[in-house]
Amino acid sequence: MHTVYDMCPITWNSTGVVLDREQVWTVWAVDATAKDFVLLGDLTKYAALSGTRFRLVDTHATQEAAPAASRIANDNQVHLVVVGAPAEVVPVTYLTRTQNDTWSVHVRECTVGDTGRVVVVLP
Repeated sequence: MHTVYDMCPITWNSTGVVLDREQVWTVWAVDATAKDFVLLGDLTKYAALSGTRFRLVDTHATQEAAPAASRIANDNQVHLVVVGAPAEVVPVTYLTRTQNDTWSVHVRECTVGDTGRVVVVLP
C-alpha cells in the first residue's frame, strides 16, 4: 500500500514536512459572476497586488497624478497607476473572460516614468 508521500515526487520526512524546498503560493478569490476582468498584479513580487504598487484611478475626480487618464476614460477599461522606481519595468498580469466563458491570461509590461508612476489602461 502506498501513501501520498510515496507517490509524490517531493522528498518528505517522517512527519510530512517537505525537505527539498519551500514554495510560496498565492490564491485569488474571484467572484463567479465577475464580468470580464480580474487584476492579478505583479507576479514577480511576494505581494503581487500591493496597494503600494497599484492604485486605481478615479476617472470622475480631478486627476492630479494622471490627468491624461480622465481624457481617455471608457467604461470598459481599467485605469491603473503603477508605482515604482523610475525606468523600472513592471509586468502587470490580468485575466479577461473569453466568449466561451473561460479566462485568458495577459501580461502587460509598463515602464515607470521619472515621477515614479505610470498610468496603464487595461481592457
